[in-house]
Amino acid sequence: MMLINGTSTENLAGTELKKHRLKSRILNLLYEETTCSAPDICKKIGVSLPTAISLLNELKHSGQVEVCGTGISKGGRKPTLFGLSETSGYVIACELGRYQCKMSVYSPRNQK
Repeated sequence: MMLINGTSTENLAGTELKKHRLKSRILNLLYEETTCSAPDICKKIGVSLPTAISLLNELKHSGQVEVCGTGISKGGRKPTLFGLSETSGYVIACELGRYQCKMSVYSPRNQK
């Protein structure tokens, strides 16, 4: 699970805790999928479009999410694609064996 600015969930009230969990789900989704449009995020985490846009704007304001361009459209307006910011954090993977150790560092866009 990705951390959001080291926020402790113990001190959060009901609605703030729900927003924190939804933001965490958005960050995990963007890490796995690299980029997603707001309607795709709505479908995958089960929230309305205004809620998803509000959460994305808060994550954009904190510097964790950025606009990565526009997607392909089959008619109508081209969707705006969102992705993790390059400065939002890194993932360190460790594999410890009996006689060896392997480590990898991944960027927020899931690249070595």
